[in-house]
Amino acid sequence: METTIAACRARRLVELLPIAITHVLTAFVFASLVVIAPLPLHLILLLFWLAILVFIARRHFIASRKQIAWLIVGIQPVVIAVVITVAYFAPVKIVDQVLERSVSLPNAELTLGQLQELAESYRRDSFPIMLSVSVSQSESSQVIRFPGQRMTLRQFVTAVEQQSSLRHRFAHCGNGSTILGGGDCSFGLRLRDPKNIYYQSRNAM
Repeated sequence: METTIAACRARRLVELLPIAITHVLTAFVFASLVVIAPLPLHLILLLFWLAILVFIARRHFIASRKQIAWLIVGIQPVVIAVVITVAYFAPVKIVDQVLERSVSLPNAELTLGQLQELAESYRRDSFPIMLSVSVSQSESSQVIRFPGQRMTLRQFVTAVEQQSSLRHRFAHCGNGSTILGGGDCSFGLRLRDPKNIYYQSRNAM
């Protein structure tokens, strides 16, 4: 008797295996589309996937194929969640790529006031993206010592943040953002004092 039950269970698992593999692959492909789709398209895709998932699971429940229904409901959301989580934390963000681009300064030491002037006269050969610097009158004479005249944008930002109250923020259009790549930095780099009311209001938007 026990042997018969075990054989039935084994046969049932073999029958469910192709279904499980199919839904793992389906969810993986769909999640891959979601993580590369720009906002708000990836939200629409997720809603579309959820509607299909509910429809398929409901059909199996109605047909008394509860095992298959629960299998689908259990597999697809997990696969989707794992792929999205991995993509979100993947070190392939556009911001990381931009931070590795080259910066060229006229001097290895600049005051924040000079840096602000340099940002206002933006030149493509100096900075890889548009730069905006907002500094108070009291801090304009603060000297920032850089590792050299040429460095990566990451080194530039690190030097400014370590030696002043300014903090960086990349501005971009949210509609172009993806889960895998993040924001596109299309509006440039902004250096502001977080205590500044204007800066806080921009971050809150």
